[in-house]
Amino acid sequence: MQIVNSPMASGKFLHLKFSSILLMSGSNFAKDYDYLSLVLVFQASPSLETFRLFVWEHSMYHWFKGDPASLRRLPQHCHGNLKSVKIIGFFPQKSMIELACRLLENATSLESLTVDASPADYCCSGSKPGRKCCPRKATAIVKARKPVLAVKKYIEGNVPSTVKLNVPEPCRRCHRFE
Repeated sequence: MQIVNSPMASGKFLHLKFSSILLMSGSNFAKDYDYLSLVLVFQASPSLETFRLFVWEHSMYHWFKGDPASLRRLPQHCHGNLKSVKIIGFFPQKSMIELACRLLENATSLESLTVDASPADYCCSGSKPGRKCCPRKATAIVKARKPVLAVKKYIEGNVPSTVKLNVPEPCRRCHRFE
């Protein structure tokens, strides 16, 4: 286990209750971004109740396949008001897995964690009759299940009984070969 020191953020957003962050990738953004650094948002927002992270474009680089014991851990910092977290555009990059695990460890009031592998720019009509889903490349269809498997391997075992983990499966209409 590796413990990483992170600078403490002073309470800059004392009354912030809802935060939504959209990360749009450039050429190497998603590949190199350290998602675990987002814990500074929680440290700076002690009243935060709802957090949404939207990752616009998946990176297929650096998908974590290692030992769960090698995940970084930060010093304890209680996020006592955080109740709902959604990560839309989740992919199994090591720092994104670390962020989810960190929230599960330290958000003592957490009720719901949604980890959705669909990119934030993805449009799905779901099961609405007569509607079509966005076309998907064959490579995207094949890789769509990997994030779900990563959640089962690295995150699911850390979920307290008081937290509802939501992991939407890829849409069967969008993710099929024709």
